[in-house]
Amino acid sequence: MESEIGVGDGLRIEESNLTRDTWIRYLGYANEIGESFKRFISRRSYLASYLASSGYVVADAYYQCQKELERDSGEGSRIRVALQAGDSLIWQALASVIVPGICINRIVALTSSACKLGPVGKSASAVLPTVVGLASIPVIIGPIDRGVDFAMDRTVRGITTELLAKADVKPDPSN
Repeated sequence: MESEIGVGDGLRIEESNLTRDTWIRYLGYANEIGESFKRFISRRSYLASYLASSGYVVADAYYQCQKELERDSGEGSRIRVALQAGDSLIWQALASVIVPGICINRIVALTSSACKLGPVGKSASAVLPTVVGLASIPVIIGPIDRGVDFAMDRTVRGITTELLAKADVKPDPSN
């Protein structure tokens, strides 16, 4: 699997990515599982699912910064690493925690409301929202990732590219 990483078009590289292209990526979705099972688990377990996802976000940002440092220790590398950290933190917070958490929360809530309105048995009404929430996770991941990329390319990443230019830091020519 290949990932695009980096800040702005000038720093985008394609390569295999440990935190984004392996099973580790699924830690970012722990909170969606917590949202799906919210009605069956303790508040502590629910919050722990968000802690696991947030830990993944921080680990990914650290990993991306380490890769940037290994690739480039020349002029402007500190600025690029700082921008990489910001890019990773914002992207992962949005794409792995905030947006999917809200989506799954609403999907479960809507399914629960629909069960109350329709001719669904009591035991099915208790389980169906969780099943629908879990089944929704693989469906929402791609569109959310692309939506966050689209939004960041037109906002944050545009600003960071301008910051690199103003700081007279050239994007890495190997990209």
